[in-house]
Amino acid sequence: MVVDDRGVKRVVIGQDPVTQQRRTRVAGITIHDSTGAERGGFATLDDGSAVIGLDAPVGVGSPMRDRAAMVVGPAGESYVMLIDNKTRGVVRLHSDGNGGGLKLFKWDDHVRTRTLTYDGEHRDSTALKK
Repeated sequence: MVVDDRGVKRVVIGQDPVTQQRRTRVAGITIHDSTGAERGGFATLDDGSAVIGLDAPVGVGSPMRDRAAMVVGPAGESYVMLIDNKTRGVVRLHSDGNGGGLKLFKWDDHVRTRTLTYDGEHRDSTALKK
């Protein structure tokens, strides 16, 4: 762990405990702001994924503070995603390992997506549960 001159943790290196309630265990580095709140990090997951994430400050938007993510999955698929303060996806640049595209999101009574690829576009809509 790295602490600043006031004793506030700023960088932490570690692994989830076995009892952690995630989809898979994580080992990595987290970066913390001057208050000690996590603002992002880099991790590898036991499922073979690697992730870089950036978080909003504490108190800004939803309590789930993830706002930007870069992910490489176990099969080489990857994406970069931006998330708004209500934790809704805004845009996702993705690759399935062989090709990819850009997915745009619109949130109203549905989650509407528009996916653009070199060969064209696809639109989809899923009703939100109330």
